[in-house]
Amino acid sequence: MNKQVSFTRFGECSKADVELIMRSHESFSRDLPKRVLAHLRLLEGDFGGFKIDRLQHSLQTASRAHRDGTISDGSTEDASTRIQRNKFLLKSIR
Repeated sequence: MNKQVSFTRFGECSKADVELIMRSHESFSRDLPKRVLAHLRLLEGDFGGFKIDRLQHSLQTASRAHRDGTISDGSTEDASTRIQRNKFLLKSIR
């Protein structure tokens, strides 16, 4: 059984809760690239009557959005920023 935090509101969060969240996050995020690629592969070969499959369509759409500036590298928080934020949170609870 997966361990769960003891709080229902963040204001009730303990140091042990944050440590549990951090361990779970690190474990889960370690395999994130593999899971994303596996999900993308599920789109391969699904043409739905079109000339390109859903994987190619998704890659084309993402590439165009990035090229057009719709998606920027700074639009999402990177892993190192999340880790630093989480370390700060852990220190603030101590």
